[in-house]
Amino acid sequence: MPMPEKGQPFTYAQYMMLDEDVRYEVIDGQVFNMSPAFSARFF
Repeated sequence: MPMPEKGQPFTYAQYMMLDEDVRYEVIDGQVFNMSPAFSARFF
């Protein structure tokens, strides 16, 4: 699913349609693609 246009609030329905394999964070209606979390092997 494409990201919403800049300035348009992100809805819960749009959030539910996002790919589950990608980490996202929604802050004040704006969507941010998050970096993967570090694994224990990293350290």
